[in-house]
Amino acid sequence: MRNPRSYTDCEELARTRKRKLGHNTYLEVPEIDGDPFAIRFHATRIVTFYSDGRVVLNSGGWLSSTTKERMNRYLPVGAGYISQDRGEWGVGHWRFYDGITYDPAVGDWIPEQDGENPRHLRREVREYASRFLDALRAGDVPLPSGGDCWLCALEAQDGSSWGESSRDREHILSHIREDYFVPSLLVRAVRRYANAPAYEHAIFAAMGHPEARFSFSLDGFIGETVERAISRWCYHCLGLVDGW
Repeated sequence: MRNPRSYTDCEELARTRKRKLGHNTYLEVPEIDGDPFAIRFHATRIVTFYSDGRVVLNSGGWLSSTTKERMNRYLPVGAGYISQDRGEWGVGHWRFYDGITYDPAVGDWIPEQDGENPRHLRREVREYASRFLDALRAGDVPLPSGGDCWLCALEAQDGSSWGESSRDREHILSHIREDYFVPSLLVRAVRRYANAPAYEHAIFAAMGHPEARFSFSLDGFIGETVERAISRWCYHCLGLVDGW
């Protein structure tokens, strides 16, 4: 029989009395009808299937390639798959977290804080990044200062921004929807996702840094790279899977 990817699949498999699905991987069958089935890998229920169609994922803290491969075997049809970028997991359009739930009523995974349509959010982010770059080219983005958004400007002990470490999505959404082009956000984005001296020189020169030694045009490839970096930073802070 094919790998179980739904509650119904698990019910059918349970009738065969087959429990071992692979190396250290087992189907857990509920004692009471209607209770959830689970796929157990070692001691962790990595995928749980509910009778209403919901599916819940849990790595148990083991974000290994083997755990990811096991989960992908049993994801619902049409729910996407778990991917990895720079050590960070994503599922469908969203950042992975233990307990992330696929809701068949909306046909998507539910992010940690809200259920906004990820496609709409991605479009908002791309449009914001484009407007941000236009403002930078026009000289309307100043140098970072104490007047910047504190959640973008201030650092936690691990070097991340306050907003990043607190997983505060709302402040990023407010910047996007209010066209607040935060200088500190720009610098963080370019350092994280462009990570080359030419891009930093380009943005600091555009922001009017008095010691900027080189001035690179923000047209062409450099401008495109800066715009992508802004988008990728916003995706990261919103819990969206990186689309670049």
